[in-house]
Amino acid sequence: MNAIIALSLFGIVNLFLGLLKSRKLLLPVTLLFVVVAMVLNGLDWNTHSLYFNEMLRVNNLFINFSTIILLATFFVVALTRGFGEDEDHTHPAEWYAIMLFSVAGAMMMVGFENLIMLFVGLEILSVAMYVLTGSDKRNLRSNEAAVKYFLMGSFATGILLFGIALTYGATGSFELTGIGSYVIKNQYGVSSLLYVGLLLIMVGMLFKVSAAPFHFWTPDVYEGAPTIFTAFMSTIVKVAGFAAIYRLFSVSFGPIQGFWWNTLAMLSILTLLIGNITAVYQQSFKRMLAYSSISHAGYMLISMVALGKQTQSAILFYSLAYVLATVSAFGVLM
Repeated sequence: MNAIIALSLFGIVNLFLGLLKSRKLLLPVTLLFVVVAMVLNGLDWNTHSLYFNEMLRVNNLFINFSTIILLATFFVVALTRGFGEDEDHTHPAEWYAIMLFSVAGAMMMVGFENLIMLFVGLEILSVAMYVLTGSDKRNLRSNEAAVKYFLMGSFATGILLFGIALTYGATGSFELTGIGSYVIKNQYGVSSLLYVGLLLIMVGMLFKVSAAPFHFWTPDVYEGAPTIFTAFMSTIVKVAGFAAIYRLFSVSFGPIQGFWWNTLAMLSILTLLIGNITAVYQQSFKRMLAYSSISHAGYMLISMVALGKQTQSAILFYSLAYVLATVSAFGVLM
């Protein structure tokens, strides 16, 4: 929890650092901020607390996923050496600040206990990604990618909110435990509203992690965005998205696994086929990495299809391996 507050404050501090004439201080200070947030996050180990009127839960699962997100942020920021040397057209202080704000949103997605908190965290992360995607204002592809991402992301957000509204209508609760209690009590006679709401929430979340058939934005956005922000997007958004999906299914919708299992299994097969086969004939390295990211979403969906006691450790291990490999690949590309 302290890490989220610290990142929000550090982002504001970064904006003020942008008023300085020298830009050399921005990179080391931002790296220091990320390290401090990582330390504050680690200090919460073995604590089980609820914050913001019980809308955000801090436990070891939150700390593990948050550590992976902060580690990815550290590596991506470290790759930005020489970033912003064009003083007429680049604004690194603002971009570093937006990156820190987006990480705070990602951590809110990891620890949400209430669907409203999921929406708030998701939008903090998403709006930051829209801005970073179009940050190369002189590049038409960057502008096009930002517009596509914004428009499609807005539709996905609308679908997600509709699903949350239907879920609330069926269960009378926004809280994961409240929804889970309703599902357990009525698992053999669940309202059709809940089924529709769950499917719409799935669509909204699977769009964010670029799972097929909601992946069409991914290649264009990855190719159009500046490479450093593509690396940031492909790691932070993916890890936060799957952490949120895992919490949704494990806490609230586990008892009705028979309903969503077939849908998720088919989507994971489709994602693997489209991601891996389409990657083969790409001429652009960034587009190939985009389809690689899509295929990785399929592999991570497999762990959700096989939801059980080992799912948590499987997603954590895969997320860490994926982050290290993806940042390395984009580092080589840069």
